[in-house]
Amino acid sequence: MSELRVHNFTISLDGFGTGVGQAPDAPFGHAGERLHQWMFATRFWADMTGAEGGGTGADHAFAAMHEPGIGAEIMGAGKFGPPGWQDDPEYRGWWGDEPPFRTPVFVLTHRPRPSIEMKGGTTFHFLSASPAEALETAREAAGGKDVRLGGGPSVVRDFLAEGLVDHMHVVQVPVLLGARCPALGRSGVTGGCLRHRSGLHAQWRHSPDVHRQAPVTAKAAEPREV
Repeated sequence: MSELRVHNFTISLDGFGTGVGQAPDAPFGHAGERLHQWMFATRFWADMTGAEGGGTGADHAFAAMHEPGIGAEIMGAGKFGPPGWQDDPEYRGWWGDEPPFRTPVFVLTHRPRPSIEMKGGTTFHFLSASPAEALETAREAAGGKDVRLGGGPSVVRDFLAEGLVDHMHVVQVPVLLGARCPALGRSGVTGGCLRHRSGLHAQWRHSPDVHRQAPVTAKAAEPREV
């Protein structure tokens, strides 16, 4: 059976996977691009965006695992667009006419709409479904390849809570956000957020890949594999 994989899932030092105040000009809210600077500096990101250069160290090696063997993606409504996008029947996602996914993408929303076929091989499908139901649908579309779980944080937590995630790559960066739901947690639910009790912890079938970024002030420091 194909696996469900999470890649490049980035959290702050205090355990947050996104910021407050998501808007059309702020996909990650007050976090801005701070959580993902590590990835923007890689060859993987340069190749994906048509730029030149980019580092080829540990960050690149981890980031590049995002692509191989993926036949479909599942994402939450918050990754597809800012709050209220369901009210715009013409809305087609953050990524322009040619999104980078190049596979079927299943968007979890309580307000499904007709599928949208984009340039480059991406087709967005909109589902109101449980995690298990969504995964079954995505696996059928993936044609034997793995399924990527693209986030956001609440969607990742939901799939972890049901024991559906086979592989998880977590990146911890030297940023403090201080607000929003913790990305991962262990115990009960309060206000829609899984509470954080013991640092970085979640349930998955195999050991997660975790790598941490050294502070940017350390000139010669390289990302440390843990």
